[in-house]
Amino acid sequence: MPTHLATGLPLDYYGIFKFLTAYSFLSSSVWRVASCKVLSRVCLVLGLQILSLLNSIVSLL
Repeated sequence: MPTHLATGLPLDYYGIFKFLTAYSFLSSSVWRVASCKVLSRVCLVLGLQILSLLNSIVSLL
């Protein structure tokens, strides 16, 4: 079974390890971007709700 020179791990194990590392890095960055987008969307909706509420309060005065 061929081994990787730097780690001494068998190549298929090393490939799996590299794949898992890259996958976890990618998924965490994708998750970060997605949660940021969701957060900004929620803040936008909340801001619009608050603005319309303020407008209705002002129009009542």
